[in-house]
Amino acid sequence: MQNNCTMAVMQSQPDWVSVTAKTTLLNTSLQSLGSMLVAQSIAEGNYEREFHWRGYHGTTARHVSWGVRPDGTLLQISGPMAADHWRDAVSVADHVTRLDLQVTAHVDPPTSSLAADLYRDSLAGSGGPGRPVRTYLYVNSDGGATFYLGSPSSAQRGRVYNKEKESENELYADCWRWEVQFRDPPAGPVADDLRRSGATHQRCGSYVREWFARRGAEPGWQSSAVVLPRPGNRAKTDTARSLRWLAREVRPSVDRLRERGLEAAALKALGLDQLFDNPSDVG
Repeated sequence: MQNNCTMAVMQSQPDWVSVTAKTTLLNTSLQSLGSMLVAQSIAEGNYEREFHWRGYHGTTARHVSWGVRPDGTLLQISGPMAADHWRDAVSVADHVTRLDLQVTAHVDPPTSSLAADLYRDSLAGSGGPGRPVRTYLYVNSDGGATFYLGSPSSAQRGRVYNKEKESENELYADCWRWEVQFRDPPAGPVADDLRRSGATHQRCGSYVREWFARRGAEPGWQSSAVVLPRPGNRAKTDTARSLRWLAREVRPSVDRLRERGLEAAALKALGLDQLFDNPSDVG
């Protein structure tokens, strides 16, 4: 299937970074970075929440979580936050516990079967030299699908999925994403190599392409491909998602009540009756 498509690389960058710090100086630096990134996420329209994970306690907002426990500090960043700040996180950490690299490509002609095709090919082939790699195919009811290379407990695992379906973002129309997840121990050396590289996009592309190729699932794009400008509008913020949910799930009911002259009752049910002197003023 991939051989019959033209693939234009849209993004090539880190997509998840988890780091820890134990020494006093790095603990302070990592906590400061975590606080700054949470504040940045809140300023972009996301909600702050408490963060609790494996004994770490702290704060989280969309794409960033950080916390402390007696033996150190943890910072996790993902998506655009990881793309922009992975180097900052790695530079003030003692240890990289997870690093995900991704390449997103526009596929022409469009296809909805790429994940299924890769899974079928993996069953038909040997998956490359060495021990066979476990493969999985997960299909969603909305038509999305994800192909996995490697078991969930593996130190390295790859996945390919329909980014348009996953993101519900029209700017990813006809785009598929290839991701490789590196856990400890390979996460640290990969991060170090990426830091030494002056061309992060190209190096990420090389890592992802070579990883899949060694396992018999070579992508249809070239690691040296020019990375096109990434979509300008980032993932929807918590505020935007809340407004979208209200418009989709609540507004139709409110409109029906207004048609029956029950504006005041609708506002009272929503706890908004004190905000308006005259319910008919609501547009």
